[in-house]
Amino acid sequence: MTTANIANANLVFDVNWMDRLLKATNDLKDYALIPNMLHDSEYISNELRAAISNISDEKEKAILRMFVDNGQRYDLQDKLQNTPYNPEVNLDSWLQESIGYKNYCFTFNGIIKWNNHLHTQLTKEVVRPIIDSVGVPLAGLDTYAFFANSGYTPFGIHEDPDHSLIFHLGPNEKHVWIWKNEDYLKLTGSNDRRFDPENLKEYADHYALKPGDCLFIPKGDFHVFQNVGYSAFLGFILYPSTAKTVGNEGINMLTRFNGNNDEYFVDESQLKSKIDQQIEQITKSHEHDVDGGLKKGSYFYHLLLKSNGYAIHKPLLNKINPETLSNKTIINTSVFPILYEIDNGEITIFVRGRMMQLKNLPGIVETINTINEYREGSYWDLIDNLKELTSLEVSKFLVDSIIQYRGLKVEENNDNE
Repeated sequence: MTTANIANANLVFDVNWMDRLLKATNDLKDYALIPNMLHDSEYISNELRAAISNISDEKEKAILRMFVDNGQRYDLQDKLQNTPYNPEVNLDSWLQESIGYKNYCFTFNGIIKWNNHLHTQLTKEVVRPIIDSVGVPLAGLDTYAFFANSGYTPFGIHEDPDHSLIFHLGPNEKHVWIWKNEDYLKLTGSNDRRFDPENLKEYADHYALKPGDCLFIPKGDFHVFQNVGYSAFLGFILYPSTAKTVGNEGINMLTRFNGNNDEYFVDESQLKSKIDQQIEQITKSHEHDVDGGLKKGSYFYHLLLKSNGYAIHKPLLNKINPETLSNKTIINTSVFPILYEIDNGEITIFVRGRMMQLKNLPGIVETINTINEYREGSYWDLIDNLKELTSLEVSKFLVDSIIQYRGLKVEENNDNE
């Protein structure tokens, strides 16, 4: 077996999955089912279980939705958030036991936030081929999981505002009916959701998804799923970038730079001047004019996305105590680059969707570049590589911060055990 074949044998997704997808969907214009795009569904299922097992241990709220009897149950999703995962039972049984219902539909958005190993894998095998084939996802993407064992999708026949890329995990089949947007509008007379799929199925294209199959649905096309027993899929939401979304992110970034105090009440005679003050607070960013400030803010948001593999959700902070790092092995997976921008004597550093602003001290750029090029070694080996570039204090601060933000992977050093 050649070296290339050995490498491909370790891939979870088909090595040519993106080329096959583009061909089947007419460059992402049409919906299509492409079989056998995922080689190891069970691997992904195990990683999803690992993500779910983390949510009850964290104060941060996971983005969960639970549907029972065709209605969304907020009490049950809160209950699930606070129920420790039981690895002794399968996921379907655990979900049933946790919520007290046999039939359900459960969605989990931002799932890679809760499993950094899965995030790394998907960035390598899914996001990277997208970038290489069609370019960077300007507005980022979200990764979610969908688990269900009860009939049709509880929110009816619907359209999504964004492209959907789905990999079916099984173990059972899942059925989907899809109507092109214009066909659905002619058929029903509106773009309203419908909850009578039996009356409309004959006018749709029908697919039966088996484990490992990939389904692509362009934004705007109507669809509904039906479960045959328990099954799950892994999905990617590809967000479109518009002038509005880019502008909003630019404004958000400017307010982050400049701050903005909460205001509840103001004398009516001062209303206009108060609004002017608040807008000026936003637009005076780093001595830029409004146009320059918005462009910089939007670009910085894009760098945050790029540093996190274009995922919109930042990973959980690493809880490792810096004092215990001396017996750890530090690994750079080369998946999430540490980025930086220099402006007016400051350097802004972007690590896994988070950023730091520091003085542009001598040697700090060379330090970041060296960390990006580092591959594997002990914590102090990495620090030693930086000693000629900047002070020990700055080196440790940067490395410790990057580890906390999960820009570097940390493992036990077996030599010290």
